[in-house]
Amino acid sequence: MLLLARIDAALRLFSDEVRPRLAWVEVLSAVGEAADRQRWYAEAVRADAHGRVPAPDLPDRPVGADGDTPLVLHACALLAVLGRSGIRTWTLADLVTELVTLEQRSWQVELSRLPAGCDVEVLAEVVAVLLLPGASVG
Repeated sequence: MLLLARIDAALRLFSDEVRPRLAWVEVLSAVGEAADRQRWYAEAVRADAHGRVPAPDLPDRPVGADGDTPLVLHACALLAVLGRSGIRTWTLADLVTELVTLEQRSWQVELSRLPAGCDVEVLAEVVAVLLLPGASVG
């Protein structure tokens, strides 16, 4: 698991079971005014690439839009590292759709290792249920 954190104190929020599974922790500098979006995006791109893939060239134009949340900038950075960023402006719905689509495509590779009858739709239902508050893995 890769963790991008705003502050080191965020690590204390994870249980003793989760912390050892963190392969790399990248603490990003604080976000300032809108002019800092470019710097923050660049930091997130470098953190997402982290030696596994070459970091993509960063655009010369401003990234995102005023009012973008850190989640939007992180998602845009991840898509840039995955080679999916393009030059368009992403809405949160676009970002989520693209990331879920990429994840579901990766599941296709693993389907042969899963029990018969397990397909992408079944996996999506499992993930949705596990995201519900109070869900537990048993």
